[in-house]
Amino acid sequence: MTSYPSDEQALRAGITNLMQRWEAALPDDLRERFVPDGFYPNYTHQRNRLLFIGREAYGMTGCDYVDVFDPIYRRGYGLGRFHRDILHIAWGLLNRIPRWQDIPDATEMAGQFGKTAKEGGLSFAFMNANKCSNENGDTPTNWAEMDRFLGVSMPFIREEIALLRPDVVISMNLNDNKTYYEGLGQQYLFHTGKDGDVALHRLPDGTLFLDVWHFSAWGKDSGTQRYEPIVEALQHPEIRWW
Repeated sequence: MTSYPSDEQALRAGITNLMQRWEAALPDDLRERFVPDGFYPNYTHQRNRLLFIGREAYGMTGCDYVDVFDPIYRRGYGLGRFHRDILHIAWGLLNRIPRWQDIPDATEMAGQFGKTAKEGGLSFAFMNANKCSNENGDTPTNWAEMDRFLGVSMPFIREEIALLRPDVVISMNLNDNKTYYEGLGQQYLFHTGKDGDVALHRLPDGTLFLDVWHFSAWGKDSGTQRYEPIVEALQHPEIRWW
């Protein structure tokens, strides 16, 4: 089980309580594949709080998302593109936005993960919009199940975001789902990137919310179509996040 510093225990307990209530509210066929998530150690001790929102877990029934990936991130090897991009983008945004090519490899971050910013560390929060593990043996998103899950889960999704209190949310190509988009009450601001790669919004409380290409999307360059448009949005004169 993932270990947290003493001043993050209350937040961890709040997330655990939310996950228990969320799971109990689901129909039986969704409940049995529920995968809780949340934040990694020292998330609250970074320069800024980053929350990534993915679509769904794959082959993880019976697991806790954070408990599975915390030790993997700490090792830094054996990671697919999805998780490498999360680490690289988080590192860049938390370390004064260097050029994409200057961000260290995931293996070089291994000793930093889960440590405070003062220790030169790296951490973030992660949640899946659909917390029911996809057990179909393939990676395409199960949109029909996503719709069912979101239909009963938007109050819980809003509560998880409220508990985590992120400064920036990076959502992975989910805003085409009307239930998700309208349920979060997003206010559209503008697009960035040569192909409109990133859409910047604000949540009702003012939190910056970016919807980007999914980190597993083939044919999308991690630097020019994800990281750089994110940076462009956050450095826009109307935003000036830094």
